[in-house]
Amino acid sequence: MVLPTLIAREMRSAARQPFTYYLRVLAAAALVAVLAIMAVEKGGEMDRGGQVFARLHATLLVTMWVLVPMMTADCVSRERREGTLAILFLTPLKPKHIILAKGMAHGLRALTLWLAVLPVLAVPFIVGGVSWREAMLSVLLSFGSICLAMAAGLLASAAARVATRALALAAALGFLLFYLFVLELGFLASGAGVRLPFAWAVPGPGDHWAVFGFGLDLVLDGGACWQNLLGGTLQPWLVRAGYVSPVAPLGTNLPLLINVGIVGLSALIGTILLIKLAAWHLSRAWREEPPSERVVRIRQRLCTPLYFQPLFHRWMRWELNHNPIGWLEQRTWSARLVTWSWFAVFICVYSSLLSNLWVYQRAFHVIQTLLACLLVLSVAISSARSFHRERESGLLELLLVSPLLESQIINGRVRGLWSQFMPSIVLLLGLWIYFATFLAQGQNELPSVSFYGTLLLTLPIVGLYQSLARANFFSAFLSTLLLGVVLPSILARIGDFLDFVLWAFGQPNTLFQTGRNTSFVAIPFQCLLAAACAWRLHRNLKRRQFALDR
Repeated sequence: MVLPTLIAREMRSAARQPFTYYLRVLAAAALVAVLAIMAVEKGGEMDRGGQVFARLHATLLVTMWVLVPMMTADCVSRERREGTLAILFLTPLKPKHIILAKGMAHGLRALTLWLAVLPVLAVPFIVGGVSWREAMLSVLLSFGSICLAMAAGLLASAAARVATRALALAAALGFLLFYLFVLELGFLASGAGVRLPFAWAVPGPGDHWAVFGFGLDLVLDGGACWQNLLGGTLQPWLVRAGYVSPVAPLGTNLPLLINVGIVGLSALIGTILLIKLAAWHLSRAWREEPPSERVVRIRQRLCTPLYFQPLFHRWMRWELNHNPIGWLEQRTWSARLVTWSWFAVFICVYSSLLSNLWVYQRAFHVIQTLLACLLVLSVAISSARSFHRERESGLLELLLVSPLLESQIINGRVRGLWSQFMPSIVLLLGLWIYFATFLAQGQNELPSVSFYGTLLLTLPIVGLYQSLARANFFSAFLSTLLLGVVLPSILARIGDFLDFVLWAFGQPNTLFQTGRNTSFVAIPFQCLLAAACAWRLHRNLKRRQFALDR
């Protein structure tokens, strides 16, 4: 009777969190946004339901692989930080029972997330052109994805104690499991399982990357390929022309279904094995013990400054005297590692790109945008965990009773975050402007540079506000991304939306033909948003209103 009680406890705890319901709204909004984007791309005219269903299925699957590991990444590590894990072990529960209870609770949360988007997924069936076979494929792939993504989060939560490390480990494990998930389906469909009826465009099992690309198309239904593979649009002349094998095993409908069923079964077996591995690791690591001698020796060898120590000590002493709040952000070796790791990564990337200049020139804007997005993601993580870490350790209460004013605490932390990422920001934007003079191929990169520069400077303020306004790190991080990144990015593309609205009312317009030029619309909004978040953060600090006090 203890296990059902623990499951009920986890479900009640999840039900008390408003973010549980926000996730459902977020998933449904993502699918509605995909429908709107398709309507804009097609000029208000929808294609067959298969095209719509393929896009919605791909969005749902990617959402599951991104959100579910993050949802479960802190379920066990939070118990370790709060000291309640040892209390659970005073009961007859075993580690496997704790992991199983956590998995069932968060698995039900993921299933409710899945059920929340079913009304949107019903739209392609209303449009027409979607069969029960495609629905069955989507169900099997989504179920297998939920199981593996949940197992990745459970294993990361059992292995790490710090929330950010658990989140990073969950993301890495989720990416690895997704890669294996896609590779298995591509391997089975290429001939290792039940071979598909097509006699062309199917790679051999030995071509690794071709098999992965083929499996990715099958998992995400790229180009609505399921309809062709299931025989919904096959014509007799295809068989005569040799495009389809005339003696396909089990006809043209069942091979893909059987292969996906095998993948789903293997995902379920892999989930069971990963849960057992997480339980084994939890049984070894649930006692809070000091680090071993080997760990201490490795930290001293790798994390202790060896060169320019006097200069380093003078610099840290100067930071402590001039900005003690910012010094709290930079006092650890991990924070300094983030600063110079991004700087080193950008130098290595640009050195590699300059040695392959034709690749850099062909995809200049895409590469620069990708690097900027990665840096934005790191800034969002650091700012969302900033005050949240002090709030958990009790340091925030000590800061509030110190002679420092609330404005000094906010300004010091913002300056600390800016100084942590400023070398990378200056290097990225400076090289972006310089290389655009001879590699941009006539494109105006100034709006993009201004947009991402403003985003990198205003995002720490939004993240600091969310770190106090949200009860856990994951909700603070996701809220920072939605409010500080996604919403300004939508405003930066408002020209395309205005084009569609004017077209829908029969008034063709040529003012907003290039959506990138409307990035200047988002810059004032980013500044106003940062000012509003700073004002609310100051008010919450002054009134001592924190998420944990509600």
